[in-house]
Amino acid sequence: MRRAELLGVLAVAAVALFLATGSASAERGSKACGKVSGIPIHAHNISCRTARRIYKADMAGHLPTGWSCSASLARCYRGGVGRSSEYVWWQRITYRPRVAPVVLGGEIYGAPTGEGWGTARPHLIYNGGDASGSITNVRWSSWGGAVAHGRGRNPIFKPRGGYYRRPVVALLKAVDIGRCEGRDAYLRLLIREPRRPGGPLGPWRSWSGPQTICEPYGSARR
Repeated sequence: MRRAELLGVLAVAAVALFLATGSASAERGSKACGKVSGIPIHAHNISCRTARRIYKADMAGHLPTGWSCSASLARCYRGGVGRSSEYVWWQRITYRPRVAPVVLGGEIYGAPTGEGWGTARPHLIYNGGDASGSITNVRWSSWGGAVAHGRGRNPIFKPRGGYYRRPVVALLKAVDIGRCEGRDAYLRLLIREPRRPGGPLGPWRSWSGPQTICEPYGSARR
């Protein structure tokens, strides 16, 4: 190999080594700032507190004065891109517009005296009949998912009439999301409870029988 060619190869190798070293140094200089809303954040030449503030501001659509963002790189800079020594980047995620929450059936189901129907996460459910048709102190989990699980208190009848002194713990499942009164709603409600306070839980059954909770109460039987 000629001397000139050899010098050229060595020069190219030196430049590549310099760039690789610089890139590694820059990566090592990146500060991990933890996560905000489950998204990892890394800051360069600024504090983690500032990085989190910029991240939250950008996700809300309001950047601090003097900062701009590159959507393609998911990177924010102070000043012009490529001319600033202060910037922060994070993993880009997609945000959906906020929509109305899923509700429990329709208001028509318990009209005119029922409660909780057509609302999200109702703490009281009442079909408008006697006390056995009510669930109080309901607490929900996974609301908005395919199945919403609930737990509340339900007064139940004694075998020979009247109510037990203490209501039983009732388990609930809201299922079958569909359209009801122009909104996304759970169309069926399942309940599981014991036949007496402290007794074993019975099987799951439909709160509204064969009808959905987007129809007038008892309409399927008329």
